[in-house]
Amino acid sequence: MGTALLRHRRALLALFALAAVVAALGLPRLEQDLDPRALVPGARSQPARVAFLFRAAPGEALADARLAASHRVARALASRPGVQRVDAPTTTPIPHVPVARGLAALEEDAEGDDAPGLDTLAALVEAAPERLPGGLSALGERLGGALVVAPLVRGPAPSPDELARAREVLEAPALRGGPVGRSGASLLVVATLAPDADAAAVVRVAEEVAGDVRVEATGAPLLEAALKAQLARDPELVAGLAALGNFLVLFLGFRRQAGVALPMLAAGASVLLVLGTLGWLGHPITLLSIIVPPLLLTVAVGDAVHLVGRYAEERALGRDADAAAARTHEAMARACFATSLTTALGLASLAWAELPALRDFALVGAAGVLVAYLVTVGLLPLLLPVAGRAPRPARGELGLAGWALAHPWRALGASALVLVAALVAALGVRAETRLLEPFPADEPLVERADFLAREHGGLRRLTLTLPVDPATPAGLAEVRALRAELASEPGVARVAGPDALLDAAWATLAEGPLPEDRATLQALAGLVAALPTWRDATAEGATLEVGLADVPAERLVALGERLGARHGARPGGEAWRTSRALTVLGRELAVGFALALGLILLVIAVLGRSLRAGLASLPPNLLPLELVLGWMGLRGIPFTASTAMVFAVCLGLAVDGTIHVLVRYREERGRREDPRIAAVTTMRESGRGVRLGGFTLLAGFAALLASAFPPIATFAELSLVAIAGALLAELVLMPAMLRLVVR
Repeated sequence: MGTALLRHRRALLALFALAAVVAALGLPRLEQDLDPRALVPGARSQPARVAFLFRAAPGEALADARLAASHRVARALASRPGVQRVDAPTTTPIPHVPVARGLAALEEDAEGDDAPGLDTLAALVEAAPERLPGGLSALGERLGGALVVAPLVRGPAPSPDELARAREVLEAPALRGGPVGRSGASLLVVATLAPDADAAAVVRVAEEVAGDVRVEATGAPLLEAALKAQLARDPELVAGLAALGNFLVLFLGFRRQAGVALPMLAAGASVLLVLGTLGWLGHPITLLSIIVPPLLLTVAVGDAVHLVGRYAEERALGRDADAAAARTHEAMARACFATSLTTALGLASLAWAELPALRDFALVGAAGVLVAYLVTVGLLPLLLPVAGRAPRPARGELGLAGWALAHPWRALGASALVLVAALVAALGVRAETRLLEPFPADEPLVERADFLAREHGGLRRLTLTLPVDPATPAGLAEVRALRAELASEPGVARVAGPDALLDAAWATLAEGPLPEDRATLQALAGLVAALPTWRDATAEGATLEVGLADVPAERLVALGERLGARHGARPGGEAWRTSRALTVLGRELAVGFALALGLILLVIAVLGRSLRAGLASLPPNLLPLELVLGWMGLRGIPFTASTAMVFAVCLGLAVDGTIHVLVRYREERGRREDPRIAAVTTMRESGRGVRLGGFTLLAGFAALLASAFPPIATFAELSLVAIAGALLAELVLMPAMLRLVVR
């Protein structure tokens, strides 16, 4: 095949040039879609919440100007397209006893549309007739006024009297942690947006309507928009840095024009063909696809290093340029195909996951690696004979490999000690997938989200529905037991449910007539958060709504399953659906990794024509992954979906050096009977190529450290650990395995 390629050199070079031109014309069509929601299963189809905080000094949140501003913002947002619901202190129906109003107002409010919770209150009163003789009317008489469930301010602009009455209600201690912050230093307005709503436009409206009063917005849509803006420069930046790093490695390794320019040309052509094809297909660069260009550059340069090194070796044996190129193709095509195939298998294992963004990255990356193989192996043999002076041979000193060949048992012992240390450190790794993981910790929007969790119960919601009637003593006891257990869970910021409503109403009746309106309001203030939940769940049982901080998905799923088994509670809500999907994603990645590992070992066994060769390659290729786990334990990096990607991607990359060593060893064993001499020759001739290939991988993945997306930067850090570990394993453990196992 190498001879046939050289025979049709001009036609093939013209074909490569034409393909490059066509691909270049597709680049202007290439777009970016850097939406972080693509990394959270189902996030793009779910409504999103934007929180507006009106912060002040402790105890000053309910000042007239701030309360009026929150009311104006709530009214303005309610009329915006794409806003599905607005919850605010003055516009959300709250149960209260209006000042100077009698029982006649009760029937009047019941007929209006702004009293959606009154029927709920009536149902609760009628649920315990022995405790509430006379029903709802008697309750109103004992309170000294009509109990209504309505907004505190009804008009577009609150009057001073309305603000004063609203402040009386909102100062109730039971309302703290909901519309009013726990420390009394903030008010909260929450807008629920449709999935396709323009969050930035909603924020602009709120800021304009608030006037001189400062309003701070936070929420997932705003965090995602800020991150997208930061990531806009990432594709060009990381690709440029990867190219620069690989250029430096090639220059230091070969210091010849052919040894530097040709690998960079093949790598650049590979990236151009893949990106141009994506442009013609209308397929955008996604958040994970940022990894693809530096990955392809690195893989193509790594293969090119071995091709150039073998060409230099053949030229040093006295062959002319064309014969050396043909011999290089014959010797390296299958080995490079095997390395490309194993890398593609590692990437393709990610397609096992149901997350579209991850599946897209897996398929594009796997296809791109195979394209890079065709370009590198097809183009370099055509150009090497006409590139001028041949690179110097890649033969070098044995170094660590020589020590391992001379002392194989010591090499195995040292590797075993490293493995044990890594496993001990790996015991500290925990599976913790957090929604705020992709966002920088110093981002102001993240600080506001943390404040929201501490003061207002957060924006994430978990619902737990018990199949009981909370109006009965047994049902109420079950609800209270569940509430108490939830309150002790880490990350639970607030729990609301129908038991608070019953407790407040019954406590008020037990105390008799209350002359002070403020005391009445304080006793009934617990109705606020529970009414909407109770109203939605009367047909199926009692529902508790749990406000959450950024709880790891794995912990939340375990909590829901434990409470389901213990109390019969059925979990639901946005937080449960998202967390469940993320944990399923982690299991899918684990299954894909196991499948890829089996296929890669099969490829190595077939390539070496020996099951023993496949088994011998197992320790050198698993040791780097164990080092990654140990590094995660030392650094406190949790096991998440993004870190799980490292194992699949680096598994395919880690075996590249192993494959080249095995192929060369098999070739040398065909020439010599002594396996020790074959092993020494293999490491002397191929060892330097393995080192340069490892350094190109390090240079390519180091470029990803510059990404503004923390998961990609973490992915790069762990990949560097894996690649460095693979390089050491190939130079220390693999020679020992050649001596002790492969023969």
